[in-house]
Amino acid sequence: MAIVFKSPWIPWLLTYVIAIISGYVASYLNFPLPWMLGPLLVVALLCVLGFNLKVPVAGRYTGQWIIGIAIGLTFSPLVVKEIVRDFPFIILVCLGSLLLLSFGTWLLWRIFKIPMRTAFFCAALGGASEMTNLADRHHQRADLVAAAHSLRLLIVLCIVPLLFQIWGTPGDFELNALNRNFSIQGSGLLLLGSLCGVLLFRFLNLPNAFLLGPLLVVALMAIFAIELTSWPKLLSNLAQLLLGTALGVRFTKEFIAHAKNLAIGISVYTVICICFSVLFALLIQQLSDLDIESLILSNVPGGMAEMGITAKVFKLNVPAVTIFHIFRMVFVILTAELIFKYILVRFDRQPEKSQ
Repeated sequence: MAIVFKSPWIPWLLTYVIAIISGYVASYLNFPLPWMLGPLLVVALLCVLGFNLKVPVAGRYTGQWIIGIAIGLTFSPLVVKEIVRDFPFIILVCLGSLLLLSFGTWLLWRIFKIPMRTAFFCAALGGASEMTNLADRHHQRADLVAAAHSLRLLIVLCIVPLLFQIWGTPGDFELNALNRNFSIQGSGLLLLGSLCGVLLFRFLNLPNAFLLGPLLVVALMAIFAIELTSWPKLLSNLAQLLLGTALGVRFTKEFIAHAKNLAIGISVYTVICICFSVLFALLIQQLSDLDIESLILSNVPGGMAEMGITAKVFKLNVPAVTIFHIFRMVFVILTAELIFKYILVRFDRQPEKSQ
């Protein structure tokens, strides 16, 4: 029986207290990404056990905002030149995502008996919220799609940073922001400028406004050598905590009980995607100057914000990882809708059945 709190403020406060304690414990135990994985795993476990833990939507948006600024500060003119040079490999990663989408749809549909149209949106490696919105727009099971993408991200976050820690990373990528001194006035200007980015993306109805809006504005400042301030590690840890907690509360007892096939199918699909990503990264490395760790993070089926902060923590090529994920997300969003409308619907003429 689920534990339910009457006041909405109590579960918010309780959830963040649990998240902070979990982050401290994970840090003490030397977890990779402790302030994200600690809260994520503990909060998800408690939610599955029936605790009514919740966080406000603003918490996730704030975490994205902080990470957007932190990632933007790592850009520089030299980094932009390197990204332009690696653009053909970005195209290859986008095309690879179509192969994984086709395979994932078939796997979930044929092997794990998920209705084809729902399986399609669950297998797409675009942003979780964007794929959920697309599923809802086309009258599919948006709740299952959201849960599937949350589970995929959880698995990636549990596997990839741990492998990097065992591997012996961090890298030696010099972060542009590390060469600056912290300034309260500069931080205020960064927040103001990044807010303009958020408002612009919201006005244009572009995806991931709270991440990409600040990232674009701050990256442009960094590229044009407008050096305002560094970004404290404390804020990056706070962003990890907010994102990890927001992801953790998505897991419910009901999902585990009523969507076992989908949970097992997504777990299998995610592990296969990670293996494919590593092999693909090894192939690209033969033609590119990017380090293998950054290429792996650029290919794995994780979220843009989560993979960006992972690259930052392990001192990898944050801008390259971010750009790879941005292009893949946009590519998948655009192509997924076209494939669904003009191919999948014609192929699958049977109406979807509720699960």
